[in-house]
Amino acid sequence: PKWMAAVDTITPPKAFGLAFLLSAVNPKNLLLTAGAAAAVAQAGVSSTDAAITLGIFVVLASLTIAVPVILAL
Repeated sequence: PKWMAAVDTITPPKAFGLAFLLSAVNPKNLLLTAGAAAAVAQAGVSSTDAAITLGIFVVLASLTIAVPVILAL
């Protein structure tokens, strides 16, 4: 498709936006993120603990992409 050919010439900020859009609309990602947010909200933890939990969630969720990229490099 035409939009995929355009991906070869996009700038880094546009690539970041495209990656965010494609991951944000993924139903699996939406359900996992909503589940994690609901679990943290119902736990009744402090804002600091919630932020730490969010950071851990982001790191673990990113491993499915980060590990193959790091191995490829």
